[in-house]
Amino acid sequence: MKPFRDAAEFLDDPFPAAAPRLPAGWLDLRVYLALVRRRAPVVVATTLVGVALGFGAYLLSPERYAASAILLVDPRQQNVLSSESVLSGFGQDAAAVESQVELITSTAVLGRVVAEEGLASDPDFVSAGLRGRVMQALGLSAPEASSPERDAQIALSALARSLWVQRRGLTYILEVGVTTGDPQKSARLANAVAETYLGELVGARVDATRTANDFLADRIDDLRARLEISEQAVADFRSSNEILDVGQGDTLLDRRVAQLGADLAAARARVIEAQARRDQLALVGERLGDLGSLGEALQSPVVAELRVEYAELERNAAELELVYGPDHPALRQAQARADRAEALIRSEIGRISAGVENELETALRREASLQRDFEDLQGRYRDIGSASVRLRELEREAEANRAVYEQALLRLRETGEQEDLRIADARLVSPALPPLRKSAPKGSVMLAAGGVVGLFAGLAFALFAEATRRGFRTPDEAEAALGLAALGALPRSGGARGGRNRRRGAEAASDEITRAALRGIRARLREAGATRVVVTSVSPGEGKSTLALALARAFAVKGRRTLAIDADGEGAGLGTALGIAGENGFADLMRGRATLGEVLVRGRDGEPAAIPAGSPEALATLADLMEDADLGGFVERLATGWDQVVFDAPPLCAGGVEAGALARAGVKVLLVVEAERTGADDVEQALRRASIPRSAIVGFVLAKAAPETVPAYAGSARRARAA
Repeated sequence: MKPFRDAAEFLDDPFPAAAPRLPAGWLDLRVYLALVRRRAPVVVATTLVGVALGFGAYLLSPERYAASAILLVDPRQQNVLSSESVLSGFGQDAAAVESQVELITSTAVLGRVVAEEGLASDPDFVSAGLRGRVMQALGLSAPEASSPERDAQIALSALARSLWVQRRGLTYILEVGVTTGDPQKSARLANAVAETYLGELVGARVDATRTANDFLADRIDDLRARLEISEQAVADFRSSNEILDVGQGDTLLDRRVAQLGADLAAARARVIEAQARRDQLALVGERLGDLGSLGEALQSPVVAELRVEYAELERNAAELELVYGPDHPALRQAQARADRAEALIRSEIGRISAGVENELETALRREASLQRDFEDLQGRYRDIGSASVRLRELEREAEANRAVYEQALLRLRETGEQEDLRIADARLVSPALPPLRKSAPKGSVMLAAGGVVGLFAGLAFALFAEATRRGFRTPDEAEAALGLAALGALPRSGGARGGRNRRRGAEAASDEITRAALRGIRARLREAGATRVVVTSVSPGEGKSTLALALARAFAVKGRRTLAIDADGEGAGLGTALGIAGENGFADLMRGRATLGEVLVRGRDGEPAAIPAGSPEALATLADLMEDADLGGFVERLATGWDQVVFDAPPLCAGGVEAGALARAGVKVLLVVEAERTGADDVEQALRRASIPRSAIVGFVLAKAAPETVPAYAGSARRARAA
C-alpha cells in the first residue's frame, strides 16, 4: 500500500475514509489461532464453566427411561373377501409411511391414550415442570386452577413431548417410543400408543365402510324409484302405442303382420289350386269320351266307382258284340246300361264342377280380405316407426337405471359383509418391554455438551471482543486501516506474569525490542529524508514525548548533530523528560524575547541538544504565533547547522495547531498511535481537525503494542531469558 499520495490525490480527497478494519489474512486459520492464544484465559474459563454447568445439569436432571414398540406398516392389500374394500391400503411410497408417523402423533390417537390410561390424574404428566416450579417458587407466576379439561390438555401436551416415532431407514418398520421416569410406565404407554393407533386404523376402515353402507342404503331407494319410473314409462308407451312384446324381440304388431302374411300366402295357394281344378274339369268336359282318366283327374270316390262300373259295362258290350253281333238285343241292353253309367258320370262331374267354382269364389274372397288387412297393417306399421325410436330411448334409459340399481345393490351386499371385517393395515411386530437401563441423562454427553457450549461461548466472546475493540494490535493492521506507512512498533513495558526469572526475561526482551524498533524507525526516517520531524499523537498519554526523546537520543548516539525541541506547552513534554525546563524556551525564541544561545541546552555524553518549551506567558500565545509568523523561515534558520531536528508537538485532540503549522512549514509529521486504544476514526478526525495533509506525514509508530505482536519478540525473549 502506498504510504504517500501526490498533490492531486490530496486535493481530490485530503482525508479519505478509513478502510474497514479486517486483519490481514482474515480468512487464514492462523489468524484465529492467534486470537485464541491471546484470549486463551477467557476461552479456557468459559469451557470449564460449561463443563461445570453440564455436570450440575447431570446431577439435577431426573432419570428417564425409554421403551419402544415396533410396528409394521404392511403395504400389501389383504383381500379376505373377493370384493374390493371401501378403504384401500397405504400404498408403497415413502409419503404414505411418513403419513402414518404423523397419524401416530396426532391428537386423535394421543387423546384416546390419555383418556384410557388416566394420564390426566398422573402427577408426572399434569404437574408443573422445572421451569414452572422455579417461576412459582420465585413468585413470578401463580398456580392455575385445576380442571378436568385443563388437566387432559396438559397431559396430552406432556405425552406428545414424551413420545417419539421414527421410521427405520427406508423400510416399513415404525418404532414408537415413550420416555418417562418409570420403566414400567414407559413400556405401558408405548404399547398403549401402538394399540390405539392400530385401533384407529380399524376404526377408520369400519367407519368408512359403515358410511359407504349407509350411503348405498339411502341410494338404493332412489335408484329403485328411478328404475320403477323408467320401466313404467316403457310399459305405458308400449300400451298407448300398442307395441306389445310377445317374446324373442318381437312385438304383437310384428307377429300380426307375419301371421297375416302367412294367411295371405295360403289363401293365394288355395285360389291357385281351385283354379287348376276348375280348368281340369273344363278340359274333362271337352273330352268326355275319355272317361278312363276322370277318376284320376277328379279324385272323387263316386266318379271312381262309376268309372269302374262304366268300364265293366263297356267290356261286356264289347264281348257281346263279338259273340252276338252288333244287332243283338243283349248288346243293346248292355250299351243302354253303359250309357246310363256315362250319364251318371257326367252328372257327378257337373256337381263337382259347381263345387269347385264355389270353392274358387270363396278362396278369391278370402284372398281379397286378407290383402286388405295386410295393407292396413303395413300402413299402421309405418305410422308407429317414430314411436319405436322413442321406445328404444325409454328402454335404454330403463336398462341403464336397472344396471346402476343392480350394481348398487351388489355393492351394498358387499359392504355389508365388509362392515364386520376388522383388519388393520399395520400390525404390532414387537411390543415394548420395560427398559433395564436409563436413557437419560448421560453424564459423558452432558459434560461434552457443556464443554462444547462453553468453548463456543468463549470463542464467541473472543471474536466479539476482537471485533469491538478500539485501535489496532499490529502495525500491519494499522497500516491497512490508516493508509499510512508503519515505521515500527514499540512494545509496552511491564505486565509480565510468572516468576522473577520470567519477568526479568520479559523486561529484557522488551528493552531489546524497543532498541531494535528505534533503530528501524531511525533508518526509515533517514531513507525518507525526514531531517526535520515533528512527533505528535491523537490523545495525551500515547507516548509521543517518550518517542521524540528516544529518537533524538538514537540520532545523537549515531553521531548526528541532533536538536530536540519541546513545542508542547500543554503538559509534560520533551523538556520535562530531559529535566531542562527553564524560564525561556522555544515560545520565547519565536516571540523574540530570547536568543537561540539563551534557550539552547547543549547535550553531554551522547545526549542531544534541546530547547525547552518556554515561559508560561510565551506558551499562552505560541499557537497563535505559529499560525501568524513565517514559520517556514524560522524553522529553516533554526535547523541550520543541525543534522536532525525533532519537535515534540501537543496532541492533535487539543487542536493540533502547532503540528499543523509545522507540517505546512515543511516539517514531516511522525504520528504516534497507541495500540488497542486509538482507532482509525480518531486518527482521521484528528488529522482533519489539524489540517495536516497526508503528504506531510512520514508515517506512524504503533506504541504500547503487545510484545508478541512486535516482530522478533519471541526470539528476543528467548535470548534475554538465556542471558
